[in-house]
Amino acid sequence: LRASCEDDEYMTNFCRRWRGLDCSEATNYSFSSAYASTLAARCPLSCGTCTNEAVPAPCGDTPNFVDEQNYECKDWVGLSCTSLYTGYTTEGMLQVQAYCQDSCNLCDTTVGKGKDDVDIETCEDDPDFLIAGT
Repeated sequence: LRASCEDDEYMTNFCRRWRGLDCSEATNYSFSSAYASTLAARCPLSCGTCTNEAVPAPCGDTPNFVDEQNYECKDWVGLSCTSLYTGYTTEGMLQVQAYCQDSCNLCDTTVGKGKDDVDIETCEDDPDFLIAGT
């Protein structure tokens, strides 16, 4: 279980984009309702919607998810879900990362370590990094 006032540790970049914004307004900015639902479920700290309950830390594939190019999670096994592929929008790739965490190898079972055994405590994102086209 994770405290409900924490963003999903596997969705850090996804959540960070919404800090200080009203996440309930995502559909008003041309984001899909699936995107808005993922945002609300995975980013309570960034969205400012924390509660006092503990919720299960989600990690796995979402059954019946189909991406914007009509591929299922199982089709992403062995591919880099953090790359932007032709025909996919940035939002579409964020949805693949959110809904296909197991197939994308984004789940971590090592306590205290992130993907590729990087120590989470000393690892920091580059604040100047931008996805091409954003």
